[in-house]
Amino acid sequence: MSEKHNVNVNVNVNKFALLCFLFASSAFPQTQSVISQIKWTGAGPGVVIGVAVFFGAGLGLLIAFYLGYSRRHAKDRQEGSEKLFGEGCKRTQLTAEEGRVLRMVAACAPGATRAHEIFGSIAVFERSMDVYVNRAIRAQRAEGQEEVLRNLRRKLGFNFLPTEQPLISTRNLCVGQGVSVYKPGQNSHPAGGEVTRVGEVYFTVRIADGFREGLDVEGGAELTVMFLRQGDAAYSAVVRVERPMGASGEISFYHTVKFSRSQNRRYMRLDAVLPLKYKVVEKANPEQKPGDETYQARSADISGGGLCFLASEPLDAGDVIQLHIQLPGQPLGGINSKILKVIPVAGKAPAQYKHLTQFVSIEPPQRERIVKFIFEKQREAIQMR
Repeated sequence: MSEKHNVNVNVNVNKFALLCFLFASSAFPQTQSVISQIKWTGAGPGVVIGVAVFFGAGLGLLIAFYLGYSRRHAKDRQEGSEKLFGEGCKRTQLTAEEGRVLRMVAACAPGATRAHEIFGSIAVFERSMDVYVNRAIRAQRAEGQEEVLRNLRRKLGFNFLPTEQPLISTRNLCVGQGVSVYKPGQNSHPAGGEVTRVGEVYFTVRIADGFREGLDVEGGAELTVMFLRQGDAAYSAVVRVERPMGASGEISFYHTVKFSRSQNRRYMRLDAVLPLKYKVVEKANPEQKPGDETYQARSADISGGGLCFLASEPLDAGDVIQLHIQLPGQPLGGINSKILKVIPVAGKAPAQYKHLTQFVSIEPPQRERIVKFIFEKQREAIQMR
């Protein structure tokens, strides 16, 4: 706020306070009973009422100032969002029609989400898209927008969801994903199949031969679709049939953002060959003593919770080892890990044993380094697709 504006506000406050005081003084004859009830014997009635009106007027001015400031602030935020939205449209090279549709999609965002945020958040994009498409379906104009919606997803970079991020919508499904389909209330003998198409309005599942009997449901019926996403979790969703099963065994379903998710593991696991060293610090059998030897090995995969490595000599499940991992840029040392399982690798000569381990003593910065490494490698793989 400028100095000139501050001066104008102070002058207005002084003028208003003077008017309030004059009004209070003129009201003195009619306010004897009020002052007597207040029992303020140290000041006359005019002073009391003048002070009360003065502070009341001051409070009113503060409220008016706050409301005006809030309106200006909201307007500035809106203008800033519009500017960023326009810049996002140019950056992603949207056509005029695509920009118009994206604006309508962004208007369906939940809560106080601003339009430009749809460019940087796949969660905002998916939830907005779900609301927009459902409205288009009710208005019977969804099919005609399939291409432009698909282009929006591709240009905004939301056509692939990394496995370290849980699914937000069935629009994140991949073609070839295996699924099981249940009728409502059915707990056994699911119909197996796979996803053959994922569009913006619906997705299609082809039911395998031998499972098609009993799935002759009509459009609008609800079925339960379950699937296991590799490296993520098991999902279950109740979806509505868009088109019943035809001769090809395919059923089309409308999308949903409502999942039941059963998490498999806390941290994403990445296939990675990293040099490492280890030594046994505690044996599962208390009668055995660990040696001082340090062994060389290479990891097969790694996550924020543990890793798997190959070794020519098997350890025992329950042994605790101290790991030194050679991450790019900076090695990580002194990580105590417990052997969970030892699996012989078939067909290897000389013999190799896969050791599944869990970190039992790791510093938070070390775990963050591992998770960051996995994220960067996953991002590189996505960019190369």
